[in-house]
Amino acid sequence: MTQDFKVVWARSAVQDLASIVAYIGEQSPANARQTLLKIKKAVSELNHSPHRGRFVPELHRQGILLYRELVITPWRVQ
Repeated sequence: MTQDFKVVWARSAVQDLASIVAYIGEQSPANARQTLLKIKKAVSELNHSPHRGRFVPELHRQGILLYRELVITPWRVQ
């Protein structure tokens, strides 16, 4: 049995996601919805696989290995 973890969205991350979706929605509401669903799905999978993703390159170079990021092209979720 796998342990579930809790994914907590920072307020700034929620605001960034809302801004991204609003920006895309100006041209294509359908693409905005798809983008929102794609990002939320990838992040929700962290509940089961919290070590998924890569180390944040600019932090890794400084020896900081506490944080990871998901690349959901063209965005990075940290």
